[in-house]
Amino acid sequence: MNHLYGINISNEFNWRLGKRTSFNAGISYYQSLGSYEESKLELGQKNQEQSSGLFITPSLKYDLIQRPSGFILSIAAGPSLQLGGETFLFNPYYDGTLPETQAYATNKYQRIGLHLELEAEWKSKNPNMRNAVSLSAYGANNAMPWYLHATYKMRFKLGK
Repeated sequence: MNHLYGINISNEFNWRLGKRTSFNAGISYYQSLGSYEESKLELGQKNQEQSSGLFITPSLKYDLIQRPSGFILSIAAGPSLQLGGETFLFNPYYDGTLPETQAYATNKYQRIGLHLELEAEWKSKNPNMRNAVSLSAYGANNAMPWYLHATYKMRFKLGK
């Protein structure tokens, strides 16, 4: 939302409900690392803009495409609880001018939003492991996406 980029670490468990559907329980942590845009700060000031959050996400997943080769394209959706916050440079002037004194605003979040995900999964050489990439979005407070994540996943088969 504030042109920040970061790292997303997640862990999820998938329970098959049918041939094409599953229930996923996921927990992920996001921490920003930097900004795509330089904030207009006074000379010598360090940029303090940051964003982070712990997301707890139950979702339903549906496989749109299932190929005999093991390729699966799926979508998932569900509510997501965010525990976290953000700090950003506050500019009350929408015309582009900056006030003489600039201030940082901090928001703390304990909110429920919507999680949407598009995922592509394929087999690996190891029969107990699969690879996947996903593009997911989290929206809250009438803003979609508030966070946008591109994630590489390694899936491990547990049990039979």
